[in-house]
Amino acid sequence: MKKNHFCTMFCIIAIFCLVVTACPSPNGPDVGQDTIITLTDLTNLVDAPATGETPQSAIAVNDQYSGSITWRVGAAGTTVFNGPIFENDTVYRAVISLTAQPGYTFAGFTGTFIHDAADTVVFNADARIVTITFAATGDPVVSLRNLTALVTPPVYNMQPQTSFDGTEQYSGTIQWYEGTTEFSGSVFAQNIVYTAVITLNAAQGFTFDGLAVDSFTHETASEITFNAATGIVSITFPATNQTVVTDLDLSLLVTAPVTGEAPDTTPINETQYTGTIAWYTGNTLFEVLSLHKTRCTAPLLRLPPPHSIHLPH
Repeated sequence: MKKNHFCTMFCIIAIFCLVVTACPSPNGPDVGQDTIITLTDLTNLVDAPATGETPQSAIAVNDQYSGSITWRVGAAGTTVFNGPIFENDTVYRAVISLTAQPGYTFAGFTGTFIHDAADTVVFNADARIVTITFAATGDPVVSLRNLTALVTPPVYNMQPQTSFDGTEQYSGTIQWYEGTTEFSGSVFAQNIVYTAVITLNAAQGFTFDGLAVDSFTHETASEITFNAATGIVSITFPATNQTVVTDLDLSLLVTAPVTGEAPDTTPINETQYTGTIAWYTGNTLFEVLSLHKTRCTAPLLRLPPPHSIHLPH
């Protein structure tokens, strides 16, 4: 009787253990069971080589795996590349050693990896190594994209700038517009919004390929856009206005009178104004300069009367 009771209890315990083992956890996989990786697109994890750029040494951080990158060159892709920057007209291969993050595994993975800019992508599942072969590098993309020092903003009564070549990466020709009408005047008018339409010409060994519409900047522009297909930058500036003269120091422009010396009548020709000099005697308030505005409004400048000089008899 006791023997039968013991057998019954043993069977009940065994069945219970089988049921517990067979039933999945309501909270998901059992603790310790890794998830097979699913992130197979490497486009945003590995930057394609570009002339003049620094080689990437590790893939971008993600939650499924990490990877160190070794770059190779040569016809067979076996020569390790240790240069500081990618060279032009060269085929590079990225050899990436992958390591699964905690909670993920490559065991059971049967998929393939991809990269939008790659010629080929090969995955060695046993070694967990991805080899990406890229197309030969081309000309470097222009990096000098601040036009502030190259394009002079329109100023009332100033002549329009028509070109620039102050950079080794590109030059530019400029056509000015009032709205949609081409501006053909000799000087800028007052209170007008002008747009500079600049046709850029890349220097040999450089390209504009891949630049976005907002790639170029200008510190005084109210709006600026770039069309990569045509190489044209459009810069809209605030309305023109007169600027008050700020260069008021005449010390280097007017030579003080010296006994026995001839009066200085050298004309003044400054950026903000021009002037002629006439000398007078007597105690009456007098004008010594006749200032003519160029691109500025010039305040009227007057000097105090001279002191009387008494010579001994």
